Amino acid sequence: MAGLADAQPENNHAAAQLPNPGTDFQVRFASLVEASGLSSRDIAKRTRVGRTTVNGWQRGEALPQDHRDLIKVVEVLRAAATAAGHRDTWGTSAQWTELLSDAKQERDARSHPARQQPRGPGRDAAVDSERRARTMAATGRAIDALSGLQYLDQKPDWDRERRIWTGKEPGELGADEQASVDAWEERRREFLQAIEVAILDIGDPDLRARLEEAVRMLDLWSGPMKHIRQSEGRTRYIVTADALAALGAFRRGDPLPEQSGNYRSTKEFSDLYLEELEMNDGLVVVSVLPASHPSPEDSPARS
Repeated sequence: MAGLADAQPENNHAAAQLPNPGTDFQVRFASLVEASGLSSRDIAKRTRVGRTTVNGWQRGEALPQDHRDLIKVVEVLRAAATAAGHRDTWGTSAQWTELLSDAKQERDARSHPARQQPRGPGRDAAVDSERRARTMAATGRAIDALSGLQYLDQKPDWDRERRIWTGKEPGELGADEQASVDAWEERRREFLQAIEVAILDIGDPDLRARLEEAVRMLDLWSGPMKHIRQSEGRTRYIVTADALAALGAFRRGDPLPEQSGNYRSTKEFSDLYLEELEMNDGLVVVSVLPASHPSPEDSPARS
């Protein structure tokens, strides 16, 4: 892509050859991170984009879902790289947005290799039609599950949960109360499982990634609760509303909508909580048990 010029190091500490303008997003981004000299933790502190998210871009495991997050990170990295003595301008915000768009197009092409094989227009049309029908059916199932999840009642023992989070004595649940809590948690798990199964049949990579992120944030509701005392119910409403809006736009043929400020704030604290879990346990944990469940044996982890 024009404008992302090769860099020539100004001093000895930047001796590595930087990638050409046409290299893919992951290589270019990883090289910019290296040139900046910043750790993923430094980047997260300066941009409030999660360390796990930045690491995923750097390793090529994911592409940015929101270009605003990408530009925020790139601007910090460019400034650090310049301060470190690199001459490369590393491209404008528009050029990085274009590079991201190119990367998504390449990813989409790899996701549908059958479309690149000349098998005749009739067969291609039939394959596309079948995939489209499967995707639309899956989005319908996801909408049903998300709607049910959005209007699920508040956790029956939420007052007790709140006391736990604030360090107060929670008290014990009676047998009937515990049964009510167990039934609520099982219903919540059923909705999440329905969404995960629907995701398997969704062919659009951007929508699929959006819904996968939503499920991950719903699992990590303890992050916003811990850091800003945002309840599970509030997090659930914000995340499901965003996912439903994305699904509606996709079914209408519209671009996926931008994420709201409340969603982005919630994601920030979910990502932060995941980083804390990784640091404490040395594991990538995608399931967060309610505060009233002190051990992994009490509830199955989601993977």
